[in-house]
Amino acid sequence: RYTAVLEVKPEFELKDYQGFSVEKEILSVTDEDVEKQVEEIRRSRGTLHTVEEDRGVQEGDYVAVRYEGYEDDQPVAGLQSDNHMLRVGSGEFHPDFEKRLVGLKKGSQESFRVSFEDDPRNRNLAGKTVDFQVEVLDMKEMELPALDDTFAKSLGETVETLEDMRGEIRKELTKREERRIDQEMKTRLLQKICDTVEFELPESLVEEELNRAVESVQQNLSRSGSNLEDSGLDVVKLRQDLRSPAEPRVKRMLVLSEIAQQNQIEVTDEDLSQGFAELAEGIGQEPELIRRYYEANNLLDSYKDKLLEEKTLNYLVEGANIFEVEADKINKEKS
Repeated sequence: RYTAVLEVKPEFELKDYQGFSVEKEILSVTDEDVEKQVEEIRRSRGTLHTVEEDRGVQEGDYVAVRYEGYEDDQPVAGLQSDNHMLRVGSGEFHPDFEKRLVGLKKGSQESFRVSFEDDPRNRNLAGKTVDFQVEVLDMKEMELPALDDTFAKSLGETVETLEDMRGEIRKELTKREERRIDQEMKTRLLQKICDTVEFELPESLVEEELNRAVESVQQNLSRSGSNLEDSGLDVVKLRQDLRSPAEPRVKRMLVLSEIAQQNQIEVTDEDLSQGFAELAEGIGQEPELIRRYYEANNLLDSYKDKLLEEKTLNYLVEGANIFEVEADKINKEKS
């Protein structure tokens, strides 16, 4: 005799999931958005030069610093570096930290206190006040290329003038905004449907989603040359923090799966070919080459699942009442 305990897909009844009203943000790409992107491109092509004149750090300078953070006179794990480069005023490190560097000269040593907000990039620092000991090692300023037709031509074969460049940037920003707005609108619609039904989530699916989320955090840290330990992140605490957003994602996945089954929505060979064609266009590769890569790395099933979710979401959008609103209204509701 033996006893086996198996998790099964939860049973729940979905009804009236068509006809929901959902807000869609009005697309807006301004001249300011375009110019901001132009400046980012210029900065990516700029060259750094050591500041030779005897002056203090200015906003926009690239500064190499040695620093260490303390809380109650004890070093904070992951909050030290012997040579860290940052752009003053970018806010990438911490706005208050960067402001305190302004005016310091090369070789200067300074101590100051920084209060971290409730949701910094490093969860371990949330709500803490840290005392920093900082030394300015080097100071560089960036020389940007001239903003003219010659610079524009260097960016691509299809660009001849500065106005051509701005036009291409506007097209790309518009495509990016269209994708973001569409995805956020679908997420809001699906959440409204999920709110109409309650059921117990299979723990195994929640654990799988948590594993993916933790792996994503680890990969992001790895790309920046760090890891969980250096960032002061405890895996157990991280999983606890990530559970709150993971559970709704699992619920949305199960609800979408049920809707697809009820309406016999399936991924066809044509859908798969179209999906690979779109992927290929985005990275400049042949669709068949991408398909072979997915097959060789056992990614085909997960990609089919993604296409099925997207196809089901499109089905729901067709039956929804969509009305456009200004971005400010949606952002206010998010807050």
